[in-house]
Formats: sequence, structure tokens, C-alpha cells
Amino acid sequence: MPDTAKIIQFRTLVHRLHIDEDTMRDMIFNVSDGKYTSTRELNNQQITGLINRLNDVQGSAKSKESDQKNRLRRKILSLMYTMGENDLPTIKELVKKHWGKAFNEYNVKELRKIIAVLERKWLPFYLKKNI
Repeated sequence: MPDTAKIIQFRTLVHRLHIDEDTMRDMIFNVSDGKYTSTRELNNQQITGLINRLNDVQGSAKSKESDQKNRLRRKILSLMYTMGENDLPTIKELVKKHWGKAFNEYNVKELRKIIAVLERKWLPFYLKKNI
């Protein structure tokens, strides 16, 4: 039987990754070669293996979100460059002034909103002004 701390760690990861109860039990069943469906029945090596796999999944999900944020930030920079803002500190200052947070503090949804505003309102205004 694994120690309580490992069971709690495993359950926390399951919750963070939004894994349902049936999937969790299937994972336990698979790691125990079809013997068990409860974490209390696993040995320390088995639960540690599950925890390591879930940590890997969690890490790759965070990495994926980080990559997505970076792509969206680059899109914002590209749009600002198109509008004549070529200085990164100035762009960061503009973003903070108009949207209220530092450039790297936005989540994916907020970055998409900023891009939408830049594409629909700022860029057309800039293009009309400079034609």
C-alpha cells in the first residue's frame, strides 16, 4: 500500500488534468496488470510510475499553452510593426496602457481579444491614415 502523500499527489494530478473517475480507475487497472482499481491497492513503484506519467502530461500541456501564448504575442508584435511601432518597449507600454496588464501576463483568451481589436480597429485606421 502506498503512503498517503503519494495517493494525495496522484489524486491532485488527476483533478488538475480533469481526468474522470472511470479513466483514473482504468489507469490503475492497467498499471497493476489488471489486478486493482484502487490506489490503495497499488505498491509504491506503481503509483510513482502513474504520478510520473501524469506529471509528464501536465508538463506537456503547460508547454503547449506556453507555445500558443508565444505565437499570439508574436502576432501582436507583427501587427504593431505593420502599424509602424518598431520598438519593443514602446509596444509593451502601449499594450499595458490600453489593456491594463504587462505584455507577458495575458492568457490565451485575452491575447486573442487584443489581436481582434488590433486587426479590426487599429490596423484599418492605420492603413486609411497612411494611404
